Amino acid sequence: MRESKQLNIVFIARIFIDEYCSGAVVYYTQLARYFRKLGCVVHILVGTNDSGKKGVFNIDGLHIHKIFLKFNNSLVNYIYRNWIYVKELKKINDEMKIGILNIQEAGFLLFAKIDPVLRKIPVVYTFHAPVHYEILYDYLKMKNQCNKMGRIRRYLKMKAQYLKFKLAEHSDLAYAKRVIVMSDFVKDNIRRFYGEKYLDNVKIYPIGIDQKQYSPTKDRVQLRRRMNINQRKIVFFTLRRLAPRMGLENLLHAIKIVIEAKISKDAYFLIGGAGVLGNKLVKMVNNLGLDEYVQFLGYISHEDKITYYQISDCFILPSEELEGFGIVAIEALSCNLPVIATNVGALPEILNKINPELVADGVKALAIAEKITYFLNNIYNYQGKTIYSDYAMKYYNWLQVSKKLLNEYKVVSNESTDHK
Repeated sequence: MRESKQLNIVFIARIFIDEYCSGAVVYYTQLARYFRKLGCVVHILVGTNDSGKKGVFNIDGLHIHKIFLKFNNSLVNYIYRNWIYVKELKKINDEMKIGILNIQEAGFLLFAKIDPVLRKIPVVYTFHAPVHYEILYDYLKMKNQCNKMGRIRRYLKMKAQYLKFKLAEHSDLAYAKRVIVMSDFVKDNIRRFYGEKYLDNVKIYPIGIDQKQYSPTKDRVQLRRRMNINQRKIVFFTLRRLAPRMGLENLLHAIKIVIEAKISKDAYFLIGGAGVLGNKLVKMVNNLGLDEYVQFLGYISHEDKITYYQISDCFILPSEELEGFGIVAIEALSCNLPVIATNVGALPEILNKINPELVADGVKALAIAEKITYFLNNIYNYQGKTIYSDYAMKYYNWLQVSKKLLNEYKVVSNESTDHK
């Protein structure tokens, strides 16, 4: 097997971090930056619905290719994206010989697989979650929240999206030279939905965290003053897409239980993020009489997100389902925050090593309320220590993770070269 001094990588994703920030987007953006630091030439190919943002840009040494998706119809856009991605990939390959294509979601290689040049380039598929199941889960949670015709339209849309992603995931799992997952839970999801046949090709590498960005603060008083947060408050922070599987309705009912039990008059809950449940959650807070205890922050910038971690006393992750890793849990730990979480997905894999007593025994409101109550009654055991940031540095250091991943990518690239 020949050694590769430099690897030319193209990340293929749905969107760039300046337009949408999710765990998957944060993951590939940070990994791309570390690959760049390790000497790789890195291109990122994404779509955009804003014609003013299309083009090719150099950001921190990364070559960002933004393709304008000009059609409103989702199926037409899907086909157009795949077609235009092939054209852009050929341009990139003419400039440099691409060593690896790294897809961050299934369905971006529809035409690349049959192109005589591009199909020779090995593909690494980063499998974050079974998207088809997420679509079904959200539909089942929200299907009755509209009239009969609306339910029919919602069902047909769900069915089309479900089938598209199910077929795309199946095809790309078969096509990829390597499948990267972040946890045993996600690997088990591949087994659950697609059987045993792809598992030999699956490798587990955890997500990393950049502790230069996500770090504790020595100036919490000043930061709280700037963010208009009372210094006496015991602040619980939650950052989630406001979607059904995130468990935010259960969290609000849990807060109601804690407030009615009068555990602490100073408990205060900050909920960041945007999504389809936004209006419903605001109404819930009003109906439950929690206006004095809960504040919705809406969309939070990257800088403010870090600040909210730094001014909080505890982070809460109330997920109901499909938490493939929970990068916000690592971000919180890196900022030296203890984390209360439900026992779903990969969360126990992460948190049972550091604070198993804060992992709820279930996803319902009562289980979450028990852990909030436990924390409030034992808060002094969680203050004045650096064990959380130390833990994040030990197990989720981006530099170490990215070096291991780069070695894996080089193995894939060299295997493909050797078999040509």
